[in-house]
Amino acid sequence: MMQPGAGGGMMDVPGCGNIFGDFGGSDRDCALAKADTASRIVLAIEASRLMDEEAATLTGFERDQMRCVVRGRVVDGISAERLQAALEALEVWQRGRALFAG
Repeated sequence: MMQPGAGGGMMDVPGCGNIFGDFGGSDRDCALAKADTASRIVLAIEASRLMDEEAATLTGFERDQMRCVVRGRVVDGISAERLQAALEALEVWQRGRALFAG
């Protein structure tokens, strides 16, 4: 992590490995888990070439919530458990699609 050094320059300071912890997030472990799960959701959606509305239907999210997740703005009102359930729903759908595809 970069911090201001003497003379106005920047110096490299080792971080803790959790960006939320490095910047003093109050619930840093949960925030990191939510961000990781959200990024895996985005990868699953992109791999499946789903539109936001289709992804929302599969995950049970409202369309606006899905758009926030896809755009990297995880809504505070979405729990880590809910994100994990959405990821699992996408993975089940992908496996089912793969079975019927070939």
